[in-house]
Amino acid sequence: MSAGVHIALGDYARGEEIANEARELARRVSFPPAFVSAGIDLLTVFARAHEPGRADAIMDDVARAVVAAGGWHGWLW
Repeated sequence: MSAGVHIALGDYARGEEIANEARELARRVSFPPAFVSAGIDLLTVFARAHEPGRADAIMDDVARAVVAAGGWHGWLW
C-alpha cells in the first residue's frame, strides 16, 4: 500500500521500486492479492509515466493473476 502514496505524488521511480518489491515478495510466498495489487500499481506507474511499452510487457501476467485470484478481491480489481 505504500507504493500508492509515491505514485499519487508523482514519485514514479519510488512507486515502481516498492511495487516491484511487493510483487517479488508476493510471488515468493504465493500470496495472490498482493501480487495483483502490486501489478496494478506498476501498470498505473507506466501509464502515468507515458511508458505504454513497459505496461505491455506485464499486462498479460497481471491479467492472468487477476483471473486466478478473483475470489480474493475481484470486485475491487
